[in-house]
Amino acid sequence: MYKEIEEIINGWDPMNLLPLAPDDEYSFEIKKIIDVLEKQPDINESELDAAISQIFNQAFDVSYFHAEDEHIAKQILFAVG
Repeated sequence: MYKEIEEIINGWDPMNLLPLAPDDEYSFEIKKIIDVLEKQPDINESELDAAISQIFNQAFDVSYFHAEDEHIAKQILFAVG
């Protein structure tokens, strides 16, 4: 599951840090996403979008982007489905 989510998040690169940052730049956030998925196995796309937005906004101390704008949750739910 980690690898699938990592590929999606790194492809999205929400903070525009790659390729200058290490490949594992988003590992903390990916682990948080996995925690959400494991704790809420029936989570829907909208709920996961909100969780992803919160994870990144908190991790990077920002409040300006929303995961649903990029359909990240849909991609993740499909990949780990």
